[in-house]
Amino acid sequence: MTIIEIPDSWMGKPIDGALERVLAKKNVVVPSQVQPASPIILPGQINPRDYITVPGYNIVIAKAETHKNRNWLETLDDLGAEGLMVPTIAQFMCHWMNVKTAVVDGMNILQYADGTAVPNTEAEDLWKYMSSGHRGGCWTWLNARFLENGGNWKMVSEYKGTSSKNVEVDLKCRIRQDKLVGLAFNDQGFPELES
Repeated sequence: MTIIEIPDSWMGKPIDGALERVLAKKNVVVPSQVQPASPIILPGQINPRDYITVPGYNIVIAKAETHKNRNWLETLDDLGAEGLMVPTIAQFMCHWMNVKTAVVDGMNILQYADGTAVPNTEAEDLWKYMSSGHRGGCWTWLNARFLENGGNWKMVSEYKGTSSKNVEVDLKCRIRQDKLVGLAFNDQGFPELES
């Protein structure tokens, strides 16, 4: 048996707390690693192995698009009638980061809606699908509508349709042109500008 001795410092800097210092300095948001206490119950005859849990939101997101060839409003209506929903920007970005953190960083394990672990090979395939043109590339509708009035931008998140009372909030996204951004997101799911 080989024993590896871990030093207390590296290049004159203490190792204890290094990860926390890096994450604080870079303002990197790492998704919560809270796992659901029990499986999430899905409506109807939906296969729980077709859905991945999103920690922190107590929701699941399908592994692949379901209502192809439908526009945004049709998709919202169809999913609502099935007891499902279109994810908000914040929910989807948490899911995206959760998949990235599991596959690229090896920091957590994805779970199906039934609470069982997603095999590494399937998690890797999902990450390639979500982050590249693998299997034709991933697309999704997100539950947000944007309104502009006199230079002031509002967002309707969790949009219910034209006949419902929707809540408008101030848009917290300062990005108005193409920019490189990091992987730190605000509470609405938009990337923060690099400082």
